Amino acid sequence: MKRISLLFSVLVICFAALIHAQTAPPKPDPELQKYRVWLGHWRGVIEYPSGQKVPVEETFEMILGGFFMQARVSWPEFGSHDLWIQGYDPTKRNYPVMWYSGNNGRIRSGTLTVDGNIWTLTSNGPWFSSDGKENLVRITTTFPADSTSRQEKGEVSEDSKTWATFYEYKATKTKPAAKK
Repeated sequence: MKRISLLFSVLVICFAALIHAQTAPPKPDPELQKYRVWLGHWRGVIEYPSGQKVPVEETFEMILGGFFMQARVSWPEFGSHDLWIQGYDPTKRNYPVMWYSGNNGRIRSGTLTVDGNIWTLTSNGPWFSSDGKENLVRITTTFPADSTSRQEKGEVSEDSKTWATFYEYKATKTKPAAKK
């Protein structure tokens, strides 16, 4: 009887191991393929309503097995860097975003939606207020058919009805600068 119990236990363990070995690892949602337009190195200039122009460098790459996209944003004029992590939520059918500011330590979150070649990020938070009052931010990014450039417009609203532009950005996909 002990031999039968032992043999049965070994068979159960082997069967469980075999089933586990045949299970394919999860694959990223096909919606993440839409991030391809972002991938690569970008250089651009942000222009503020004051007329100030600030150069920006960005590198976008897929990380963590293709389940997320990472953006490293550099503001050379200010010596600052930001980090963005973006994914896809199949339940809500949107693209959640978290970004971390190396300039002031702030953490912000938002949601991207995609309609053809237009990506729109929306976020609530105390973006431009020192008293912590929330406002709505909307950043609209448009890619041409060849995806080698993009234009963005950042807007802010306190009432979700009246929008004011806080920046415009034009960027071109480039090769990264040679490392020294």
